[in-house]
Amino acid sequence: MSNKDCEINSVDADLSADTRALAELIGLASRLNEARSLENLLHNFARGLADVWPGAGVRLCEIDRKAGYLIPLETFGADPIPMKGSLLGNTATDNICTIVKDLDGDPAYIRGREAPPGLRWKSAAVCPIPVDMKPEYIVAVFLTSNSDIRKNDAVLLQRAITLLYPLIRRWKSQEIQIGAFLGIARSLAGAVDARDPYCIGHGNRVSEFAQATAKIHGLEYNYIERLGIAGLLHDIGRLGIPESILLKPDILTPEEMRIVRAHPELSVNFIERVDYLRDTFDAIRHHHEKYSGDGYPDGLEGENIPLGARILAVCDAFDAMTSPRPYRMAMSDRDALEELIVNTGTQFDPIIVEAFTRAYEEKLIISQNILQADDPLASLRKLDYQ
Repeated sequence: MSNKDCEINSVDADLSADTRALAELIGLASRLNEARSLENLLHNFARGLADVWPGAGVRLCEIDRKAGYLIPLETFGADPIPMKGSLLGNTATDNICTIVKDLDGDPAYIRGREAPPGLRWKSAAVCPIPVDMKPEYIVAVFLTSNSDIRKNDAVLLQRAITLLYPLIRRWKSQEIQIGAFLGIARSLAGAVDARDPYCIGHGNRVSEFAQATAKIHGLEYNYIERLGIAGLLHDIGRLGIPESILLKPDILTPEEMRIVRAHPELSVNFIERVDYLRDTFDAIRHHHEKYSGDGYPDGLEGENIPLGARILAVCDAFDAMTSPRPYRMAMSDRDALEELIVNTGTQFDPIIVEAFTRAYEEKLIISQNILQADDPLASLRKLDYQ
């Protein structure tokens, strides 16, 4: 075979590899658009690059400039990489893509720390991932001696990054927005607490309980996050109830009970102009519906009750039972759990009660009784709910 034939074969092989890689980039774009959170987005990106370069090692790091380190994201327990004097750190500082054809000959490369463990890597393509004009992440693709790095590999990596960084910006913007609304929600929940000392922390606890239950139930990250906001806001309608009724130690009259039972609808009325919270309305409005259909405000039954409302109903009831009231002592956790089980299928969704119980057993749910217990962790637990 002539040298010309070898060159033609080499070009054909490169074109074939590039065609396959471009096809994988299309798959990567689809995978990124399916991400349910920023964490999930970055995880999908790292996994997708492993498909673009089969057999490659992928290292994705977040830049922590204050600490002076790169924090590996896709490998649990990996050591931080110093910004100063490392291959990945230099790329972050210089803010340009780098191709290294011989890692052994690169004095900045820290073997055993910068690349994924398990293989001896020969070459690498390293690129910054910019967000708002400055690199916030670094991604590196490491190859073994069986597949040398090419200039086209850096181009492919840059194309992959162009798919990623607009989505990072979107998720970061959404996280900022969620953080702002959480602050507002906590303030509103605090206003409810201020009117009723027996309900201090109730919104925060219901929010935490609901998120733990939803997690055990296998719901997606975004849903869990939104359910947490619904938990914080589920009782803000109590702000519209006169204190003479809200704090009455005696049995309520039928008219007073009617006013109290209006609080889920009042809660929604308070926030109905906030479009961002629209997907929380159903969970808030219907958290006092009963699985049997005997609840309020609309007498919904079974799975016609929105899933979020069914979760909030269980969490709300448990926190109410394990919290003291002017007319009774707090129930023990075990008695409250037993009460949930006794009312399964009538007041509560059986599947949600099961998920709640599992969350409690796995210590994802911390009741008032635990918060007030005389144990070494009590003071730390209280901080989470202040």
